[in-house]
Amino acid sequence: MIDFHAHIITAEYKRGLRSLGIDPIDVDGFPLPEWNAKAHLDFMQEAGIDHTILSSPTPHLYNNDVLLTAQVHREVNSSISEFCKAHSDKFSFVASVPLPYVYVESKNIIMQKKILAQSV
Repeated sequence: MIDFHAHIITAEYKRGLRSLGIDPIDVDGFPLPEWNAKAHLDFMQEAGIDHTILSSPTPHLYNNDVLLTAQVHREVNSSISEFCKAHSDKFSFVASVPLPYVYVESKNIIMQKKILAQSV
């Protein structure tokens, strides 16, 4: 079985929220849950999940600073990519893009596609 909607909360994601001035409680009404690989792997085993496709959670990494938003997305995507490479038998991911600033990141999108292809 494949779980195609799961979220990973990395240290880079948390730092990104802080650097963008985003407070999860203000945006979503609750704090970010804790996440760790062991607990997720245990859950997968208990639920009979063979592979999980990860993505960034909400709140979304966006503010009016185009370059900072793009940088945060690169850092978060890289951290998730590294995690998936280390656990390629269990995890893949969907890279996030800095909407609406995709034009700034077109080269990064191509790079992320190459990284993703290597992690599968």
